[in-house]
Amino acid sequence: MNDQKRNIILSSFILVLALILAIINTNREKKIKDASKLKVYVSNKLVFDLTENIGGSKVKTYLVDKNTNTLDLNNSDLIINDFSDDTYLSSLNKDNKINNSKILEVGKDNKYKYYYENVSYVKPYLKEINKELGRIDAKSKSYYSEGLNYYLKKLNEIDKKYNSLKEDSNIGILTMDDSLNYLNKWFIIRKPYMSNYSVKDMPKYFVIRDIDNYTLNFTKIVKIYTLEKDNLTYLDIMERNYETIKSLLD
Repeated sequence: MNDQKRNIILSSFILVLALILAIINTNREKKIKDASKLKVYVSNKLVFDLTENIGGSKVKTYLVDKNTNTLDLNNSDLIINDFSDDTYLSSLNKDNKINNSKILEVGKDNKYKYYYENVSYVKPYLKEINKELGRIDAKSKSYYSEGLNYYLKKLNEIDKKYNSLKEDSNIGILTMDDSLNYLNKWFIIRKPYMSNYSVKDMPKYFVIRDIDNYTLNFTKIVKIYTLEKDNLTYLDIMERNYETIKSLLD
């Protein structure tokens, strides 16, 4: 082996070694960084999204499911449960498998049934989460408040958009999903199995999502987004649904 080949092999070895060390160092730094964050476990996607937005880089958020270790839950800094939602975390709490002193119950006084019914649904959640994070991590209280104020501002902007929409009694919405009943603020809501209506009476009739055996009889199929079925943030969902509703009314 001549010197040129030996140098090439040596240089390649050094390069690979440097790359491996860089990866190890990056992973170590990430672990150290994550260790300094508050560990927060939450009951559903809505609370996950709100906690992420308020907590930002100060919080590591985990969604509780059947694979969640109760030991991890009890070693966390905070557990947030949506009182209005029957989740796996709720069942663990009822069975006394988690430390109650770490649980923050949100949504107890919520007068809205569904989070996409009105942006006012999430405002109490945001304020309660912000208050508890600030209590646990007092030195970052102003940071959490900034996240809260920014999110409230975005909610108010979306709320103004929804309030600007005008109802149209000529538009019918066909849906199997009871959680979409809030759309009756602008449209007539019908179920596919109801027989006391006629398509002729509604010149603009729309199917929300795909409903088998019914879609061919109606004018247009549109999609309404939800946290349960779509990998989107709450703000994205409200924005997209606004655009959908507006397009139907135009």
